[in-house]
Formats: sequence, C-alpha cells, structure tokens
Amino acid sequence: MAEVQKLVLARSERGVYILFTEDGKVLPKQISTQLVAERSGLQKLIVTFACDGDGIRVIGDPEDNPDGGKPSDP
Repeated sequence: MAEVQKLVLARSERGVYILFTEDGKVLPKQISTQLVAERSGLQKLIVTFACDGDGIRVIGDPEDNPDGGKPSDP
C-alpha cells in the first residue's frame, strides 16, 4: 500500500489559510482557501487552485485531449 502524504493547514502572517505538505512545502497554485464549519460540526476545507497547464495540468478528459487523456510530450 502506498504511503499517504499528510497535509497541513496553517495561517499566514496575513491571516489567510495555506495548505502545506507535511514536510513544509506549500501546495503550488493556491488561489484561495476557505474553512467552513458545517452544522454537523464537521469542518470543510475548500481550496481553489489555478489550473494553468503548467503547475497543474488536467489529464483524463478525452473530449479535450485527442490522445484519450494521456499526457503528451512537450
């Protein structure tokens, strides 16, 4: 079984939440984060990333990729 990477949520000096890997690396391309308390008591984290094709690519979407969702060589 593959080891699961744990994530850490922390507040920046400006008071915004930032999502990090367990070893302290910021997840790239974060645009916004929102921590929402549900009525059930569950806290839900909503993170918005910029999918710009460089830092984050979308693969597996056959209608947008004639190769059937397989990444192509640059």
